[in-house]
Amino acid sequence: MAAPLAVPGFERKTNDNHFGYTEDQLGEKKLALKTMMELYPGVPYTHCEWVYDLCKNTPEEELKEIMRKVDSEPSKYVATPGESYDLEVIDASDSLINNENVEKKNINV
Repeated sequence: MAAPLAVPGFERKTNDNHFGYTEDQLGEKKLALKTMMELYPGVPYTHCEWVYDLCKNTPEEELKEIMRKVDSEPSKYVATPGESYDLEVIDASDSLINNENVEKKNINV
């Protein structure tokens, strides 16, 4: 393995430690993130880091208030009960793409 280059005027990139975690806390975080990724494989790693940092660095009362709001106040991003969205199904022949330039393929299953 090649020796690292020491370029004058440039510092080696280090991992950001915005919250000032100690080495033990970084190890605890790494283990918690590994567990989270095993439990929730569809969640991006960065989101797991955000949740860990939020829960670790936010006072318990503030976390309880956030959880209460999530349970009681409706989100502006989710449909309310009874609300529905109509989706229009578009046939491929009605597409805006010029059908003459599209190659149609039959797929046998």
